[in-house]
Amino acid sequence: YKQAEGNEDPEGTAILRLAKAYQKKDDNHTAAIYYEKVLKRRALEGNGEERRDNADALLFLAKHAKRQGDMQGCEKYCSRLLDIGGTVKDEAKSILMEMRMIARTIKDRGQSKE
Repeated sequence: YKQAEGNEDPEGTAILRLAKAYQKKDDNHTAAIYYEKVLKRRALEGNGEERRDNADALLFLAKHAKRQGDMQGCEKYCSRLLDIGGTVKDEAKSILMEMRMIARTIKDRGQSKE
């Protein structure tokens, strides 16, 4: 797949398969890099959010950002998922609620120490 990434891969399938392979190996950092590449390629091609694998990439990236404590990144991916609709919209809402609860807890702990 890595060879195919450098060659002509008009659909971006090699990059998508690399992302999924790294995700299966629990190498989430590398998987996130490849999912980002998938989204960038699709954006350049004009293949918007309607593709299921774009939604899968966004959902993975939202969850990865949440695990990393990256509130802004998480919100960015979730807002794109909200635009897609369907079941991913519900998952995005759930992730955002969790992140906001975490942020509130951290803020409350900080205020109680003062």
